[in-house]
Amino acid sequence: MRSRLCLVTLLALVVAFATSAPAVAQDTAFVRKTFTYKIVGETKIEADVYRANDEIARPVVVWIHGGALMWGSRRDVPLRLLNLCQVAGFVLVSIDYRLAPEVMLPAIIDDLEDAFAWIREEGPTLFHADPDKLVVTGGSAGGYLTMASGYRIRPRPTALVAYWGFGALDTFGAEPSEYLRTSAPLVSEEEAYREGGYLLWLYLRQTGLAVKVLTGFDPKTQLEELDTYAPIKNVTPEYPPTLLVHGTQDTDVPCDESVAMAEQLAQHGIAHELILVPEGGHGLKGANQHLITNAHNRALAFIHQHLVGEVRAKEVEPLLAALARLDVGISLAGQGEIAEAIKAYAGARALEPRLRITDWTWRILCWNGSLWGSAAEVMSACEEAVEAARPDQIGWMRGARGLARALTGDQEGAINDFKCFLSAGIANASQRTQVQGWVAALRAGENPFTPDLLKSLRNPFP
Repeated sequence: MRSRLCLVTLLALVVAFATSAPAVAQDTAFVRKTFTYKIVGETKIEADVYRANDEIARPVVVWIHGGALMWGSRRDVPLRLLNLCQVAGFVLVSIDYRLAPEVMLPAIIDDLEDAFAWIREEGPTLFHADPDKLVVTGGSAGGYLTMASGYRIRPRPTALVAYWGFGALDTFGAEPSEYLRTSAPLVSEEEAYREGGYLLWLYLRQTGLAVKVLTGFDPKTQLEELDTYAPIKNVTPEYPPTLLVHGTQDTDVPCDESVAMAEQLAQHGIAHELILVPEGGHGLKGANQHLITNAHNRALAFIHQHLVGEVRAKEVEPLLAALARLDVGISLAGQGEIAEAIKAYAGARALEPRLRITDWTWRILCWNGSLWGSAAEVMSACEEAVEAARPDQIGWMRGARGLARALTGDQEGAINDFKCFLSAGIANASQRTQVQGWVAALRAGENPFTPDLLKSLRNPFP
């Protein structure tokens, strides 16, 4: 059951971001450095800082990762946001925080407040930050923490962008989720605490214990204490301008959470925007790609506007156009329209030469191109995927390149790539058996990749 639930979770989360301001970064390298912003006992709590390799004071964008307050990492930064910060010349700070249930919400909020204190006090010296211009953004649990920063952080952030987050703690996770009780196998308490991670979260949502376990407060008897941690209960006229993005069919965090938060912002006269994406699930999965692109691009434009002003809006228009074109390419690759997908990828780079494309985005073109009879045409995309791969993702990238190599006659290269995929430990039992069979056949001089097999692989594997 665990592997099936983890796959469902992965697919749900894989869906996949003033005239006096500093000049846009041009050819200067955009580099990442890791800093420790806090130490608790023997635990170092870190932040990754991405910025141009210069000493110009630049506005700051803070990214807060999601993961139900129970998992996730500062390394989970949306590529769209990285692209915006590089092209517009912003500093991007992605923070870690301690995770539940080892700690509860009050400790997590302490980390949030300490991270911002560190950015403001140490940032100007450590990484040439201009903390007077600071936008906060995050998704899901990170969206909640983004909204919490609107009243917990002083001075207030310049603006907020919250993706599919929750503003109340007595409405979200305080009652059993009927959807999760019927759409997934019921998880026992023993199994939940033994396995941890998503299974523990699923158990807490199925039983209505999420709020109590994650916050330490019982929503039935300690509502007053809980309200101090609920953004929707703490909106005042000083709350920052806010943009909220949510899918209307989100079964994890209902879109009512963003709708209710927007109503509170309106009642207090706070400048805000609410973008509801029809048919979008958590992370906007399942929505029309054009609407998803528009939502993300509006969020990026909102960040840019609040950091440098509308007078410089045209600076990022090529980037937004490039991201839209890249989204088209990803969709085309998934549909088997490989020649047009290749043109779209190239067109995106032509619109914005500084555009960063992730390993997984290159892999989509590489893998689907091989499955749809264009392995030679997408080989450069396969090489890009491997070149861009993070260490924990290299097995997936080389597995995809291995298929392209096998189909273009490079049996030895294919065998080496498939062996890397197997040694990475990312395959489940059936995948491992299948890839081992491919290796054995290639070693014997046989071609295991029949048209029927390639057709069957037009699914998210590996």
